[in-house]
Amino acid sequence: MEYVWKLVESENISENKKIGLFLCINIVLWAVVGYWVWAMLQFYICNGITGALCFSGYAGFFIGFVGGVFFLWKKY
Repeated sequence: MEYVWKLVESENISENKKIGLFLCINIVLWAVVGYWVWAMLQFYICNGITGALCFSGYAGFFIGFVGGVFFLWKKY
């Protein structure tokens, strides 16, 4: 998360837009990581689209959004 924050912080935009951009990028990155984990495990468990949505959705929301909010909370 620190790398994403440094990437967003280097942009010349307002503080509110930086926070929103950070959260959006963080959610998408963690959703992609969750999807990648599902892609590796689909042969053993959860081989349907439901498994893909659960793996990417839960990772995107809990790690990406909630984790990002806590990260920003610690920063400010």
